[in-house]
Amino acid sequence: MALLLGIILLLTTVVVANVIHLIYPKIPLSIYQIIAGVLLASLPTTATDFTMHPEIFMMVIIAPLMFNDGQNQSFTYLSRNFRSILSIAVVLSLVTVIIAGTILHLAMPQTFSFTLAFMLAAIITPTDAVAVKSITTGMSVPENVNGALEYESLFNDASGIVLLDLALASYRSGDFSVGHGLWIFVYVFFGGIIFGAIMGLLLIKLRTQLMRSHVDIGSIVIPINVMTPIVVYWLAEELHFSGILAVVAAGVVHSILYNRLRLTSTKVQMATTTTWTIISDALNGLVFVLLGVLLPQVPRSTSLPNLGRLFVISLVLYLIMTLLRYCWVRFRLVRIGSANDQLNRDSILMAIGGIHGTIT
Repeated sequence: MALLLGIILLLTTVVVANVIHLIYPKIPLSIYQIIAGVLLASLPTTATDFTMHPEIFMMVIIAPLMFNDGQNQSFTYLSRNFRSILSIAVVLSLVTVIIAGTILHLAMPQTFSFTLAFMLAAIITPTDAVAVKSITTGMSVPENVNGALEYESLFNDASGIVLLDLALASYRSGDFSVGHGLWIFVYVFFGGIIFGAIMGLLLIKLRTQLMRSHVDIGSIVIPINVMTPIVVYWLAEELHFSGILAVVAAGVVHSILYNRLRLTSTKVQMATTTTWTIISDALNGLVFVLLGVLLPQVPRSTSLPNLGRLFVISLVLYLIMTLLRYCWVRFRLVRIGSANDQLNRDSILMAIGGIHGTIT
């Protein structure tokens, strides 16, 4: 009963934050939702004493959000900018973890071993498209920068999670092999993409066959579509692939074959789009409200001096990451279509636009 009440309170808080944002939209919606979550945590009820279960959170909330992002992307853009996306979403993530982790270890060797430092650095690599959109609402952001940030966040979530898992496994075992680590990264990363693409093709074929053989089949194919990210994520993780990349790949396959589905049933496609809009808005709201609910637990779990120390460490890590992002674009290690006279401006925007959210 407490869990049910907690879910109702979370959804109610999301709605209230959305209403307030409609009345005064100058402040980003995510800020309203986080503040509302903090206020919710102060209520005198145990229903808001949530415990974070990462596996459930990833499968039930993150997987559907990433799948929906994937099926809303342009495959033409992805194919044309594959090298740039790979550079900023994979190579930059790897470089950030190595450099930030090494600096942290050298600065505090007694506190942070190499693997523990790499774990902390991996946590701050994934950027969040939802957070970026929320913060930049009403602002004029260059199209090339906005596109680069959006597509980066689509894939570097998986990079950060894979790197975090590798560092965690090394921390537990006390042993790390560079060659073995690279092989695991390649297996998990590209295995997730291939598996997700295959599953996406099979599910598209199933939906197409169902819609061609029946006139009104929405009550079947829409639930299949909604359940797709959860099933694909679970199966990918069971096979030790990246579940996040699997659902992104399945979503991209859906975007590629969108026209084929639209021709079979416009009614079903409209219903599917509406359903996913509702699901996406609700889940995004839950993420930030839940963040607000969990935030008060942080100061309660540590002393004030230690909290200040952690804040300084996180600030230094973010400054390192921001500098790396700036240099990565400024020295054209990734090409985002910036003109020479706008390169410095776009580099700064890319650096400060790497906003973190859900995964972090």
